Amino acid sequence: MVGVRTFAMALLVAVMVTVSSLTSTVRAEEKRIAVVNVSTVFGRYTRVTDIQEGLRKEFETRQKSIEVKERQLKQWKEKIDGDATLSDNPKKDKKLFEEQIKFQQAAFDFQNEYEDLLKMVEERRKNEMKIVLAEIRKAISTIGKMEKYDLVLRAPEYDGEFDEIKAGAADKKEEAVSAAELVRRFRDNPVLYFASGVNITENVVVMLNSDYKAGKK
Repeated sequence: MVGVRTFAMALLVAVMVTVSSLTSTVRAEEKRIAVVNVSTVFGRYTRVTDIQEGLRKEFETRQKSIEVKERQLKQWKEKIDGDATLSDNPKKDKKLFEEQIKFQQAAFDFQNEYEDLLKMVEERRKNEMKIVLAEIRKAISTIGKMEKYDLVLRAPEYDGEFDEIKAGAADKKEEAVSAAELVRRFRDNPVLYFASGVNITENVVVMLNSDYKAGKK
């Protein structure tokens, strides 16, 4: 009798383990995963294009001023070099020496002005990109919840990479890429393969542009 009970108990435990295993397998199979190509989203999000154009217009006047000063400095330098060539004794030419000192100061001031402009542009771009990144995250999160995805991963960032259709096709742009760069790209990509049906990049782009357009009205 004891043996029968022991056998029954062992059988029950085995059944429970099997059911638990099958349940875990089913649940694992039910997990939904999607991918998003962030580079594509950035490239097709209208707000990003508008930000770039806005920054270009905002700093256009200063940028042109910098370019004019750069040309003037170049011409000035060429004149000083020419005067030094014509001078009988450049090292003792007081007027030439004073001109060189003035040029060095002007070049120093120009470099500071140029670096200040770069910092200002970068700060503005960084602040704008923070907003864009937050919007992209929100769109991905919204679509993930709507479509009941359990996990959304970043898709490969390089055109044609791991594309079965383009596999083996010659790409002139890729010919110049070093072996080290190819290895780095492969190592850095979090996804090596994904079916076309799990790519929600287009959905993210459509949602972002639709919301942005609605917000501008």
